[in-house]
Amino acid sequence: MKTTLVLLSTFIFSLSNCQNNNGKQKEFEGKIIYEVYVKSKTNNISTDDLQKFYGTRMIKYFKNGNFRMDYNGEDIKTIFFLRKENTEFDLRNGIDTLFATSYNEEERKLIKSTLEKSEIIIANRKCHMLVHQMENTRNSYWYDPSIFIDPKNYENSKFSFTDKYFEQTKSPWLKYTYDGVNIQINYTAIEIIVEELNDNLWQ
Repeated sequence: MKTTLVLLSTFIFSLSNCQNNNGKQKEFEGKIIYEVYVKSKTNNISTDDLQKFYGTRMIKYFKNGNFRMDYNGEDIKTIFFLRKENTEFDLRNGIDTLFATSYNEEERKLIKSTLEKSEIIIANRKCHMLVHQMENTRNSYWYDPSIFIDPKNYENSKFSFTDKYFEQTKSPWLKYTYDGVNIQINYTAIEIIVEELNDNLWQ
């Protein structure tokens, strides 16, 4: 009986925390830790070298439409997106230059966007699946719709069809597979942490 009461109180608490004081669904703030696996599909670079460049772990932070991705590889160091500027900034190890990519437009064509059935369990969560088929790449996303991200944060973010992704999922991806001509990249969440984040992460 005591165990039942504890489980019930935990369930009620989790429901109450899904909404803010205005009755609206509370947006996810915190970080997700991913394992990273890459595969080379060209003779120009080996899979081992690509894995060294990307590393084996990535931590992605979310707050108020901003996100940040920290890698432990030899090449990519940090990627961060500022919602107000609708721009992504990339830092690479050993390079002082800050690379900027505007999310205002996307020249590639999205041939097909499909919500598909999925039975995959990721980080103890049953996930739905969205596939974006482009001309030379296929992007597959698995997400848990109970983790809410407000799609309005990205309604003008055309690059990589970010707007269309969040419009359909309203959630961060827990698994992502990029299947391109020369490379395949796989991100799989291993831990989801809800916490208040310092704004300094985006400064």
